[in-house]
This record gives sequence, structure tokens and C-alpha cells, in this order.
Amino acid sequence: MVASDIAGVLRRPARTFAAMRDGRPLGAAVGVVAGSGIAAALLSVVAALLEQDPAGLGISAFLPLLFASVWLIDAYIVDAVAQLMGVASRLRVWMSVSAFAIPALVAFDAIRVVQAILDRNGAFDVSTGVGFAGFLVLAWFLALIAVAAAAVYGLPALSALAAALAPPAAMATLLVVVLIGFSAAAR
Repeated sequence: MVASDIAGVLRRPARTFAAMRDGRPLGAAVGVVAGSGIAAALLSVVAALLEQDPAGLGISAFLPLLFASVWLIDAYIVDAVAQLMGVASRLRVWMSVSAFAIPALVAFDAIRVVQAILDRNGAFDVSTGVGFAGFLVLAWFLALIAVAAAAVYGLPALSALAAALAPPAAMATLLVVVLIGFSAAAR
């Protein structure tokens, strides 16, 4: 069931998310997020070994935690934004449905492995070009979150997109504040 749900989200997201909103166990969602984080970590280890990057090995260990954090932050912010738009909270349902968009993020590390292979073979320009595919992955992930928000909360398309963009905007704002704080402290 989980594998078919993931495949359905990648093939026909609107239909799959609509079917999922009526109930998926939260445990399955946790498993999907954890499995995605582990898969990303393994791909990241392969890329770090190919790149001969010891720091990349250490960062790889944190990817499952990062995936879980992104999922939880996204869940709370999207639910809050939906409530601000006048929709009742559906946090538990949102968490169980939105988790199935997280596997799309594993593609970032798959792209990194391809880049490492190309770099090892001297195709640096091609590797850089392949790296730009990461922007497509990000766009696909945000589109999946928007489609899921529309399915779970019944939001119109632009409102669902606004809800999907709220978590990255909040995280970017926090990053800017932290960087400004460190910059001020360094003076």
C-alpha cells in the first residue's frame, strides 16, 4: 500500500492525494519520511565517497533528521496557514498525506551522485548542468505540497500554493535572521 501510494503521488498526485485524505495511518507516514531520509543518506554517502569528501559523510548522517524536521515544520506551518484561510485544522490528516511528497526530495541526492560520477570523469560542465535539475526537484516538491494542500484542505489552487510556499519562506526568514545575528555578533 505504501509503495503504491508513493508511486501514485509521483504519477497522478491530485487523484492519489484526494484518495489518501480519507485516512492513512500516521505510522505509515513516519515510515515514508524515515525511509526517504535513510535513502537520501545512503545516496549522499555514495556521492561523498565518489567526491572523496569526508565532510559529506558527516552531513549524510543528519539527512534523516533533516527530512523529519522538514516534514514536521511543513505540517505545522501549512496547517496554520490553512486555518488563517478559514479552514478547520486537519493536522493529523495533513501529516499523513504530506509525508508522501517527501520521497521526491531523495532526487536531490540522486542528482548529487550523478554529478559526482560526471566530475570523476572530467565532465565538469555537464555536471553543473545536471546540478540545475535540483531546481526542478524543488519545484516538483512544492507542486506536490500544493496539490496535497488543495486535496486535504479543499483550498483553491493559488491558496494551496501560498500554503505550500509558507514553510520554505519561514525557514528562509529564520536563516536570514540567524545569519544577521551571527554577523552582528562577529563585529
